[in-house]
Amino acid sequence: MTDQGKVVITMTVPASSGYKTAVSGAGTKSATLRAVGLMDDSTAAGVTTGPVQISGTSLAIAAEAITVGARLKSDADGKMAVATGDATDNSLIMAVALEAAAAEDVLFAVKII
Repeated sequence: MTDQGKVVITMTVPASSGYKTAVSGAGTKSATLRAVGLMDDSTAAGVTTGPVQISGTSLAIAAEAITVGARLKSDADGKMAVATGDATDNSLIMAVALEAAAAEDVLFAVKII
């Protein structure tokens, strides 16, 4: 998979952030704040700024089994979870699954929206 339309910015992130985990605009991992993008690299312990991909296609880490076309939000660990469709979840959607993920912790392709 190529990173089509990839835009990466440097912003505040949680210390020791993992590769391809979601980050909110507040610079946190959160299930209640909309994620603005996915970490484009890991950060070391104590480092609180890092590269975040905010658009385009990317890999992400699944929080659960995911089907193609699922609308996705972040869970509290920054992994992609399926949005339930209620008004609160709809406001948190940040990506669409381009391929399936069979289980938690699987890398899979998404389109950041």
